[in-house]
Order: sequence, then structure tokens, then C-alpha cells
Amino acid sequence: QVSLPRDDRYQTSLVPVDASSGLLFPSHYKRFIVQMFTFVDPESFVPLKETVFIHCSTAVCHPSATDRCEQRCNSGKQRRSIAPVVKRSPEEKAIVSSKPVVLTSTELTATDQRLHSEVPSSLSYGLLGVAACVLLVSTLALGAACVKRSRVEPKV
Repeated sequence: QVSLPRDDRYQTSLVPVDASSGLLFPSHYKRFIVQMFTFVDPESFVPLKETVFIHCSTAVCHPSATDRCEQRCNSGKQRRSIAPVVKRSPEEKAIVSSKPVVLTSTELTATDQRLHSEVPSSLSYGLLGVAACVLLVSTLALGAACVKRSRVEPKV
């Protein structure tokens, strides 16, 4: 991992994305974990806000013969250009926004526990259908074996 001169106050940890992720192109994805906190009521320790918005800037790099899209440290010094840049930069910056992150309780309510413990009816009907098919095939196989045996055995 490249060491940058600025510290990461949010303690971001990259999570490897490999073929086991089930994604079609795992190398096109980055996953990360951000350590966060929330303000809580001092007496009940209940979060004062249940919604967290994450804001980040993203740089998308287009590899070229002159730029291999390697991670670079930002020195903080910006050069000004007198003339506007006309050529297409290999790196484009964008702001990505999505829905808010909603915090939920890790404990399941009684209703949620009941729903998670019950077998869905579609699964029950599916298993019943499979059992009926196995019973039918077994009965047909047994009947065919009996018919074959009665034809093969000579009568005395």
C-alpha cells in the first residue's frame, strides 16, 4: 500500500475484491470499510441521528501510453494554467451521490425472529413436490421390476 503524507483520520481499510466475490469483473470494483461514530444521548446512549451520509470524491483514470493510473500522493500545491487545458486528461474527477446509509439495530425484533425462523411456503410446496416425484418414480420402478421378474421366471 502506498503511504500518503496525509493521515487518514477515518481509518479507511480497503477490502480485497477477488473472483470469489461473484462479480463479473472483480478488478473493476473497490470495497472499503470506514470507521465512524455517532453522537448519542448521554443517558440512554441512543443515537441522536439514525442516518449517516457518506461523502467522498472519486477519481476515474483512463490508462494511456503516458499514464498508467498509479496512485499518487497529492502534494497540496496546485499549479495554475494560464490557458485552459484542451486535451483530455487521463483522470476525471466526479462526485458520486447515493441514498443515505440508514443505521438499524443489530438485534432482531420478535416479529423479525419469527419471520427468519419460519420456512417460506414456496420452499415447503417445492419440497412436497420433490417428495411426490420421488415417490412416483419409486413406485413405477418397483412396478416395472415386478413385471419384469414375473415374465422372466419360468412357471413350474
